[in-house]
Amino acid sequence: MRDRIYLASPHMGGEEQKYIKEAFDTNWIAPLGINVNEFEVEICKYVGVKSATALVSGTSALHMALKCLEVERGDTVFCSSLTFSATANPIIYEGAEPVFIDSEYESWNMCPLALQKAFDYAQTINKIPKAVIVVNLYGQSANYDEIKKICDKYKVPIIEDAAESLGAIYKGMQTGTMGDIGIYSFNGNKIITTSGGGMLVSNNDKFTKKSLFWATQSREEQRHYEHKELGYNYRMSNIVAGIGRGQIKVLDERIEQKKKIFNTYKKAFEEIEDIEMMNICDFGSPNYWLSVATINEKSKVKPLDIIEKLEKENIESRNVWKPMHLQPFFKKYKFFSSTDGKSISEDLFDRGICLPSDTKMTDEEIDRVIDIIKEVFIEKKEIADIYFTKEYGSIYEENNEGKLETYIYESEKGKIIYRFLKRKINLAKEKELFDIITPYGYGGPLLLNCKDDELESLIEEFKVDFQNYCNKSGIVSEFIRFHPLVENHKGMELYMDIENIRSTICIDLKSKDYIWENLTPKCKNRIRKAVKYEIKIERSNSEKDLYEFIELYTKTMEKNKASEYYYFDKTFFENTTKYLKENVTIFKAIYQGETILSSLIMSYGDYVHYHLTGSREEYLNLGVNNLLVYEVALWAIDNGYRYFHLGGGYIGNEDSLFKFKKGFSKSEKGEKKFYIGKKINLPQEYEKLVKIREKENQICLNNTNFFPAYRA
Repeated sequence: MRDRIYLASPHMGGEEQKYIKEAFDTNWIAPLGINVNEFEVEICKYVGVKSATALVSGTSALHMALKCLEVERGDTVFCSSLTFSATANPIIYEGAEPVFIDSEYESWNMCPLALQKAFDYAQTINKIPKAVIVVNLYGQSANYDEIKKICDKYKVPIIEDAAESLGAIYKGMQTGTMGDIGIYSFNGNKIITTSGGGMLVSNNDKFTKKSLFWATQSREEQRHYEHKELGYNYRMSNIVAGIGRGQIKVLDERIEQKKKIFNTYKKAFEEIEDIEMMNICDFGSPNYWLSVATINEKSKVKPLDIIEKLEKENIESRNVWKPMHLQPFFKKYKFFSSTDGKSISEDLFDRGICLPSDTKMTDEEIDRVIDIIKEVFIEKKEIADIYFTKEYGSIYEENNEGKLETYIYESEKGKIIYRFLKRKINLAKEKELFDIITPYGYGGPLLLNCKDDELESLIEEFKVDFQNYCNKSGIVSEFIRFHPLVENHKGMELYMDIENIRSTICIDLKSKDYIWENLTPKCKNRIRKAVKYEIKIERSNSEKDLYEFIELYTKTMEKNKASEYYYFDKTFFENTTKYLKENVTIFKAIYQGETILSSLIMSYGDYVHYHLTGSREEYLNLGVNNLLVYEVALWAIDNGYRYFHLGGGYIGNEDSLFKFKKGFSKSEKGEKKFYIGKKINLPQEYEKLVKIREKENQICLNNTNFFPAYRA
């Protein structure tokens, strides 16, 4: 495992220990001392503000800011919704009520239009807020000219949450200084850190003095301990402040490093249309605390795909903050947006990702992060269907069906991606030998970016290259189930023996009317019958419904006396949901409060697949199967899919399962040919294995159709 790459972690400048040692040498270990005082002075000087109070956290600074502005029980406070909960929590501490304000796309921060809507409403109920908390998200300033114009109109003070934006500039001014009170955070992941700490700043020393009084337990200036007000233990320690004094000396350097990271990502991702770095507003310059991006909503890649891919490589990344108005604790409070539909903050949360932004990253590590992210986009763009994905293959690797491997051949003529399970041949005693099979379903080599007139030469090149791999790796044979819809069998007769063994059925999802018109009369009648019996189709991904599906599926296999191979255990299905995540869904049929049929439906790219099904036999005469498939087809249209693949029969084109599926496609176009491929790579080894098998089992395999014969 390589060294971990962090989202953002403490980065010492070198002088921190000098100030810590000074605190120890002078025995000033308490929450007061030279380091505390000097750190406050240095922050004031850096940001250009008159006074500051060093506290234990940014949260405590926000709490003190609200108290300074006399926020109390029954008051309202307007607050950015797209933020960490620490911004909103202090409002609750004081018994006030938060009102959340949506973001704008330009800065990702508080939207002036949404803020005005909130004030308009507040005016109608005669309840103007006591304060507005504006967050500078991910190191970029909000649009303060517009926000202040609105707040000044209603004479409402601003608390500037600059926890993430120390060192950022808005129209020549340091962030944290635009509001009546500003706060900073020095948490471990911030641009500079004191391990944990915060600062309240203001040009009104009445606020900083009062917050200092409260933060030191509200002790009155008496010889004895006298307390007339509620106090808090919020004062920063002299040790922690020493770290801060060392850190502030490298703040400008850290900003430049963060900016370099952001610009490196921005340049690297210019070629990928589906990823866009956070907009940098021209009214200032951020501190680039975190490099944040959004993924196009129509992209096959989702933020979670990138997060999980990086996670596997020991690299930390995160989702964008989940907006406060969507949080279980805060969702009961009012929220104002400039949009009528989905809020901007929710959209940014759904599509946003925080990329590794650690200033200790080397250029090689940044390049590694970029390469991994590009790989995700390339794979999603090139992989035609779920059967070709690593995630799908991993299910069968975990099921001990072989080691999942990916072979990529690339030349000027095109590219071939071949994902397969490599199985050890236990019959071989003298040396390690293997064979290759595609995971259950479909697969095989996937040809990409190849012109028709160069297809044959690309396959011939691949054949030579892959044969060399087989020779070196001891791959005796290959068995491929080609994909009926992707039709990746085309041209592969140059590579191996291929054979059309039967057909599968596919529903073309042109429109809902087209689907209905393409059903056979018998299929339509069975759907009507199921509707008459008030059977309901529901979607679910709950654990309870998964185990219910497993039970029904197992009973169905027993009823059908299925081959032992199809008796997948509980772990197999748990791995299916673990690896495929949102690409697998359970659809179930409910009759009189009872689940009578359950299906695992897979979806990816243009395709939806009727994967595995379990049912209660006594209810099948109600047309429940027909209704479920029909409802899945309608769902697939609503979600932008183009084809619903039902698969084939048990053994051919004449059995009951195939005829059932054929009822959904009167058109011959819906019938797709299913090809398999067989190839012997090491003929001598193959013959030896067949003879060993014959000898061990006292059988003759000359006439077997099973491939490879030594596994018959």
